[in-house]
Amino acid sequence: MLVADDAEGAGSQSPGPGEPADAERKQKPWRPWTIAVAAPLALLVSLLLALGDLLAGVLSNLGGEPAPITTFVDIAVAGHGVLALTSVFLFGIGIANAARRRPAVVAELAIIPVAIGWFALWGRLAAG
Repeated sequence: MLVADDAEGAGSQSPGPGEPADAERKQKPWRPWTIAVAAPLALLVSLLLALGDLLAGVLSNLGGEPAPITTFVDIAVAGHGVLALTSVFLFGIGIANAARRRPAVVAELAIIPVAIGWFALWGRLAAG
């Protein structure tokens, strides 16, 4: 004789195969040190690359005829400034609100490759 499973009819609260448990569904907010590490790192990378843009603009004027790259340098520095301000803004959001800390940390860590790509893009455009 087959026995019917009472859990099927009563709507069991246990997770099925492939479903996360209740503890995994409710993710704990990340600790404040996660944003306190990611934000200064993103800010530092953005500011150092802005300094690199300025240095490239100065060094391009040292030899022979000055190349007309001041517009490229200005745009590159402005872009790194926007990324630096974004990292400061995200730091404020992540520290103030624990529920938004995880997306803020992910965005902070995404700023780093974006800044490097921005540096490479405008470097290639300035080189001609």
